[in-house]
Amino acid sequence: MTTTSTRQQRLFYNTWKEAGSAAQKLGIKSSIEYQKRYREDPQLPSAPDVVYPDFPMWNVFLNTGRKAYVKNPYTTWKEAGVAGNRLGIKGYSEYQKRCREDPRLPSTPWQFYPDFPGWSVFLNTGRKTRIQNPYTTWKEASVAAQGLGIKISTEYPERYREDPRLPSNPWSFYSDFPGFKTFLNTGFYTICAEASAAAQKLGIKSQREYHKRYREDPRLHSAPQTFYPDFPGFKKFLEKE
Repeated sequence: MTTTSTRQQRLFYNTWKEAGSAAQKLGIKSSIEYQKRYREDPQLPSAPDVVYPDFPMWNVFLNTGRKAYVKNPYTTWKEAGVAGNRLGIKGYSEYQKRCREDPRLPSTPWQFYPDFPGWSVFLNTGRKTRIQNPYTTWKEASVAAQGLGIKISTEYPERYREDPRLPSNPWSFYSDFPGFKTFLNTGFYTICAEASAAAQKLGIKSQREYHKRYREDPRLHSAPQTFYPDFPGFKKFLEKE
């Protein structure tokens, strides 16, 4: 009973906003400080940028970025992006110089909009591949890319031509592109049992050996004991049933 209760208490916050509020209450000001202090709240994960697929940036998560004061700012990044396009702005440096030409544009949109998608999407500057019958959504393209066995973002540009319906730059082709970790499903194992099986497959026998060798599988987390709410302890985690 005690073990179950402890595990329940260690369940992470449901959203990054809840986790961010908790971290802010602790007075945490940076990602480095977060790594040192997140254990002060058992519901805070060691890697919120992995646990929460829609994690913004650390300055948004911890509310440490300065938000430029603007009257009547654009409500969404899409509206702001259209305004930036209208001015003919092509990149970050030019945006910083010219954003004041429109008083409704914030100088730091990546802080102002929690779901800021990146500059190429924001300003629509990425080259969209002209292909016949492309996948309609990033999810369909994601399934196709994973079907080819593509594991990392650097492998994608070398192999996407194996499927003529895959765009060369999905991050600009799909406006709601979630990032390569989600797109290729190369984030950490989401289930503790999967991570356990992967570690055992490598022949890891102890906690000390795990910390030396977990990088041999990029989907293994450096601290599974904090990442998985149902982590059973290293002995059971590495012990074949």
